[in-house]
Amino acid sequence: RLTLENKNVYDSFVKNVIEERSYLMAELQMINGVTPFQSDANFILFRVDAGESASAGVWQRLKAAGIEVRDRGSLPLLMNCLRVTVSTRENNMKFIKVLGEAVRGLD
Repeated sequence: RLTLENKNVYDSFVKNVIEERSYLMAELQMINGVTPFQSDANFILFRVDAGESASAGVWQRLKAAGIEVRDRGSLPLLMNCLRVTVSTRENNMKFIKVLGEAVRGLD
């Protein structure tokens, strides 16, 4: 309710989510072994393209680094998919760095 009463705060929040989502999409598209799916939400679903259950290893590496993502791989049609929530630039940069290292470690 408070956010709706202060439209400037709400607009700023939405603008930030859109900017950071665009940043994450661009960065995810540059990581070999990752396929991101277009999103209009505050999260991005992506597939780890490294064979059966590869997402579990990536999920473990991210978790060990203190980065929380959701493993969606057990859901129908989402094998090897993880979901990351759009965050601050600092958190998003850390996520991209650790994800890239984790995916390269699958080779």
